Amino acid sequence: MRGDGESAAGRPAPGLREGRRIARVDGDRRKVLVVLAPDAVDRLAPIYAGQGAMLQRLLTRRTPAELEVIRRFLEDLATQDERG
Repeated sequence: MRGDGESAAGRPAPGLREGRRIARVDGDRRKVLVVLAPDAVDRLAPIYAGQGAMLQRLLTRRTPAELEVIRRFLEDLATQDERG
């Protein structure tokens, strides 16, 4: 299973087969947004709890200015058009 919840074959990983809704993003059929139902979030939260705790520890070592740079980078990354 990959970290994005998909199996190597591109099928939903166990635990994500039910309790999810897939929506198209910006009219581009290649982009999708997977929205988890609350009960799916409850089932998956323990799996990712360690990663969340590690991320929190890492972020506490950054200054507000560094966090702002990280925020802007992630925002740019999330909104970047794949063609340019």
